Amino acid sequence: MSSFLRAFYLLMFAIPAVLLLAGGPKSSTRQEVATETRMVESTLESNLWTVPKYGLSLRVPTGWAWMVNGNREGVCLEPNRRDRASLNVIALPNFFRKNLIQLEAENVDALRVTPGIQLDSSRRLAVDGVDILRFDYHGRQPGLDSDMRYICMVWIVGNKQVILTAQLEDSRWAELGQGVEDALASLDLTAR
Repeated sequence: MSSFLRAFYLLMFAIPAVLLLAGGPKSSTRQEVATETRMVESTLESNLWTVPKYGLSLRVPTGWAWMVNGNREGVCLEPNRRDRASLNVIALPNFFRKNLIQLEAENVDALRVTPGIQLDSSRRLAVDGVDILRFDYHGRQPGLDSDMRYICMVWIVGNKQVILTAQLEDSRWAELGQGVEDALASLDLTAR
């Protein structure tokens, strides 16, 4: 791939795929958000967040609420501060049909050059027979006034890359981090 195409792809797709920040609708109730953005495609019942479109479900920490942010659906601790503690999912096109090894290299490269972000680890794992990438990183992104921790899990479904992102204010990691890790450990990719 030419250096121009690589730079274009990194700016338009790879970096946004990894660095998913809050933003989007001003509404906070499920009904208002569904009307404002699009048809709702996930549910949260008895702490089980299910997204049939991507075949995923996971148990979320007690007290977390359903949310939507633009094209991402998810759960958050405080709806009015959803950029401080949330789990969200989005699918992006895998235009160049990259495999997980190529996506890993691309995302590691993107994270290493993103101002304010420090990559802690990148590893591969499997859930329900599906190969997944997991990126752990931290830092302060433009527009935020506090340091954050991120865990991003990426897998391929057809011609898309599905991205599940956990973000948590670093100052609350000791208090809430285990709950986030437990939620990610409960990931089930057989929900349909």
